Amino acid sequence: MAEYININDRVKQILDVINDVKKSGLSVRKYFSTNNTPFSRNQYYLYLKVHNARGLQGLYDHRKEGNAKKITPEIEHYLLGLLENNRELTVSNIMSQLQRQFNIDIKRTAINDFRKKHGLERIDKPVQESPFAGFEILSALSYHIGIFDVWSRTIEKHIENAKESDIFKENRILSKF
Repeated sequence: MAEYININDRVKQILDVINDVKKSGLSVRKYFSTNNTPFSRNQYYLYLKVHNARGLQGLYDHRKEGNAKKITPEIEHYLLGLLENNRELTVSNIMSQLQRQFNIDIKRTAINDFRKKHGLERIDKPVQESPFAGFEILSALSYHIGIFDVWSRTIEKHIENAKESDIFKENRILSKF
């Protein structure tokens, strides 16, 4: 195993596994199925992603520096009021509300845990159906296939036929008197 200067045991273990996987020539799946490792394959991918993005610093535990935000009593009070009145809000909506109100980023899991703890799970907003939606669809379809033109021509023919009928001619004569 490689030696590292100024790193703690946890980071050393992570780097050892990352390097061993590279050197082994095995696929990641095969490596994790045949070797005893201190963390899972899924966790390996997370560590690898962080290591590639931020280097060695990304592997250190930054929670004590405030990276893992806790829900303060003030935020808890705000969330209770927000969620009691707006149960249909998504986690993304809540995160943006907290960012705007308190200038703080709280993780999705913290919000979901808060909801479960207080029995404020998300309720899907009921879909409001428009009473005329069916008629609008039929009208659009009828217009598209040209049925209005057919109906118009049919009605015009019936009116012309009615005008030429004997009863219509009699009524026209009677209306002049």
